[in-house]
Amino acid sequence: MKLLLHIGIPKTGSTSIQGYLAKESDTLEKNSIIYPEAAHAEFGGSRILDAIREPETAGRDDRESIDRHLAKIAKTHTDPKVIISSEYLINIYRHCDLLKEFLDAHFEGAKIIMYVREPCAFYKSIILQALKAEAVFPAPDKFKHEYRASIEHIERHFPDCLNLRIFNRERLLQGNIVYDFVKSFLPEQDIEASEFSEASLNVTPAPETLYLMQRYFRQNHRDEPRQFRREAWALFHIFNHTARLEGLPTESNLKPGIRELIISRHSDDLIWMKEQKDIRFSGIEYERISDLATATNDDDFQSLSDVMEINFDAAEKVLQRSLQNLAMRTKDQILKTPG
Repeated sequence: MKLLLHIGIPKTGSTSIQGYLAKESDTLEKNSIIYPEAAHAEFGGSRILDAIREPETAGRDDRESIDRHLAKIAKTHTDPKVIISSEYLINIYRHCDLLKEFLDAHFEGAKIIMYVREPCAFYKSIILQALKAEAVFPAPDKFKHEYRASIEHIERHFPDCLNLRIFNRERLLQGNIVYDFVKSFLPEQDIEASEFSEASLNVTPAPETLYLMQRYFRQNHRDEPRQFRREAWALFHIFNHTARLEGLPTESNLKPGIRELIISRHSDDLIWMKEQKDIRFSGIEYERISDLATATNDDDFQSLSDVMEINFDAAEKVLQRSLQNLAMRTKDQILKTPG
């Protein structure tokens, strides 16, 4: 039994890949490709990480369940290829010995897949994710992804198993993460690029949408813990839809000093990936990396406008038009209500 282990990194289209695998799980199984998370949630999310990292404590029940399901797959399929996909598994690089123990117990061979993303784009995606649920986001002077450490740890424990690919529309096959994944790692699947839509890459909201979401959370849920709120999710989509109607660009721009700060914090990793892995991100002037500033002023980076370019006039228009749309919807609901 062989394993295809997709470990992210976060914000590189993992959800889109997992959605395709779940939707096509029956078709995949006809080619002896098994995506067990389609039927068993313990194979995905943070649960698979805990099952591997803490098999005797927090992840014990899930680990026992995973072991049983893998044993059953091995018995009921001839030479199966199992796919496990979770962006949480990027954190397993600190516990590669436990991952190796898990793989050796079930699989004859493994291919590990990691998509890597330029750090500024990565940071912007983290801001997006944060402001969907709360008013705060990670400060740029604290943001640092351990590219080199994660890659080196995995390669040390699993020689010749790691497959690195750049997450960038210009570098993905047909500009689509799902198509790129399937054509690169599932050649058994007979697919065409036309099968995949732009929906396979999450639609990026305008920065003005994020700015309005931060204002909403500050005014309504400032001191409350981060959690999913249905009304906030609905409001996000209303703001985003209105911003598109207003023709606002969805490409957000970090302020020049913030971009330089993030690149400088990753300078050693960026140079190492370029020289050792032939991974070169577009838009980065590698010859200038050593000259970039490593610190900014004493700004506490609490507001989105501290790190990102915001068109305040456009944001106000989006807000007013969204409120008008909400009022009309509420009026329609009242008029449609009998009695």
